[in-house]
Amino acid sequence: MVYTRIAAILTFLAVYLFASVSSYIYVDGIAQNPVIISTTDDSNDAIGEELLINAYNSTLWINTPITTECGMFYQKLCPPANFTAMYINSDGTVALTSMVPGGQQLYIDPLSSALAYLTIRTAGPPVGAITKGFKIGENRVKRQVLINDSGQWVACGLGQTNSPYMIFLQQYGKTLDPKYLPNGNANNCNVIQIATMPVADRAYAWAYS
Repeated sequence: MVYTRIAAILTFLAVYLFASVSSYIYVDGIAQNPVIISTTDDSNDAIGEELLINAYNSTLWINTPITTECGMFYQKLCPPANFTAMYINSDGTVALTSMVPGGQQLYIDPLSSALAYLTIRTAGPPVGAITKGFKIGENRVKRQVLINDSGQWVACGLGQTNSPYMIFLQQYGKTLDPKYLPNGNANNCNVIQIATMPVADRAYAWAYS
């Protein structure tokens, strides 16, 4: 776990150095650039600190690779997709920073409560999905974190050390349905905080898949 945390912190520092801080635009202390997201050092120790959260098969996960695709006629233009970056908009919506026109909207799935995103093969969020209420706030140590007005973030894993964890929004007054969890066991779910970190303003993938 120590080596995992050191590697994650080094990765985060590399991202920080990747873009010039002077290029970030702030409004009321909130960066207007795209951000990458991770678990925070204020998150549940059972999962780990400073672990990047990645787009993986239409949902958001910890400890997984990033899944992307590149259009047939864009092979020489497609970014390397080293990170999962997103815009957090002033209207409470979020979109991944891909080259797909309009980006790829994030939403909370109405059945599973998973933090999901549109792929190029989906026309729009399912009926009843939560598409707004996303914003940046501060946690108790003044770190900027991703918030949704409808609930709190939960990461659910397979019950194994360093296993992948899928991100859900546990809505206030509701419980997660076990049949949608990675191994069907809510005991492997932990409340987390999601830190945000600004990065250079560009597309980071042709499309997240």
